[in-house]
Amino acid sequence: MKIGDLRFVAGGLVTLGGLAAFVACSFPGYFVPAGPAPEVDAGEDTGSEDAGTPCEGGTVPVGRATTCVCGLVSDAALDGEAGVDAPADTATSPDDADEGGTDAAPPPTGLAACTNVGEFGACLGCPSDPGQSCEGATLPAFTTCIPAGIVRLGATNASACPPGGCAIEAPEHVVALARFFLDDHEVTVRRFREWWRLGQVTPKAGDVVYVAGDGTSVTWDASWVVREPTAYNGNNNANWLGVAQATNDAYPVNYVDWPTALAFCVTNGGRLPTEAEWEAAASGRSGRLFPREAPETRNAAPLAAMLPCSRAITSVGASACGAPHSSAIDGFSVDGAYDMIGSVAEWVLDGAPRGGAGCTSGCYPEGPLADPLRAPVGAQRGVRGGSFLESKIERLRVQARAFSDSTTQSPEIGFRCARR
Repeated sequence: MKIGDLRFVAGGLVTLGGLAAFVACSFPGYFVPAGPAPEVDAGEDTGSEDAGTPCEGGTVPVGRATTCVCGLVSDAALDGEAGVDAPADTATSPDDADEGGTDAAPPPTGLAACTNVGEFGACLGCPSDPGQSCEGATLPAFTTCIPAGIVRLGATNASACPPGGCAIEAPEHVVALARFFLDDHEVTVRRFREWWRLGQVTPKAGDVVYVAGDGTSVTWDASWVVREPTAYNGNNNANWLGVAQATNDAYPVNYVDWPTALAFCVTNGGRLPTEAEWEAAASGRSGRLFPREAPETRNAAPLAAMLPCSRAITSVGASACGAPHSSAIDGFSVDGAYDMIGSVAEWVLDGAPRGGAGCTSGCYPEGPLADPLRAPVGAQRGVRGGSFLESKIERLRVQARAFSDSTTQSPEIGFRCARR
């Protein structure tokens, strides 16, 4: 698949009280609606002491996001005069797009977010920003590109979790994600063997792994210990045969715990994807129930889209699926990521909400948020995608969430890496 074939698909837009006034972002051609800051839930751990600090102009708390429109740049800005920000009255809005009898499409929209120093960040999702689009992007090895965008995540899905829906997946919420690169396949035995053979380099304590939109940073903790995966013993579904054995090189490595997976990613120039990034990539950024299902089916009945082995390597519906193996040709997401569902489940960077898998309310922070992360504290970490041993189709949905102790080594869990 050519990188030029990738296109941005908005999963949903944010409406903030019908705001009509615009002020300029810090980037040319972008405009942010002026208005009161979204309320921050006092019970939600934002992970940053500055989470309530308003951005420049007093409109958006740190880590929160607000709708922006990619507008026109003033002549002065284009000529390099009088700064880069266009005046507010030059902004265009979707309502103005068809005036004058033209067939012009509405201007693309994105989300503006604050950084942890209290200034506006980029308008994520505006494809006119070359740093947020996949067009012409240079792909790092083993990756596919996921463009910046506005994505609706989570589900209510009463048909999958009767009678009251899936509390752990609620509320449905909107986030803004910057462009990122995601491994197009789960990390294979071959890639892991090469890393292990070279000494499985471990990050240093305090090394910064990731900085979320609200400034929350994940740093390598000295207590996180790297361990060799459990080896195949004739009866445990392990793909790892030892560092010298290449027999299973095409298979995804499993029996890898969270610190080891994170160390692999960090020392290879990346980190584990956040939950938000993982779900956005798996859903094609448009609310798919499964990666190859129709858009906006997140709340459809799971059995209406039973997955054959070629689309999700799993025991569900076909005993011949067997253990994880190299990908089938139609098993990829719309962005070109294979085996997001089935095969092995995958570690993500986030920790668990209050109550873990038993969370009953507020299990996601309220949106809109920018590059969100639930800090990986405590014992549990997020696991997404289900595995080849999963017996219930509803647990293989893109929106389904699971959690496991970070030291777990399981035949069902592998990983893939992400990077910016």
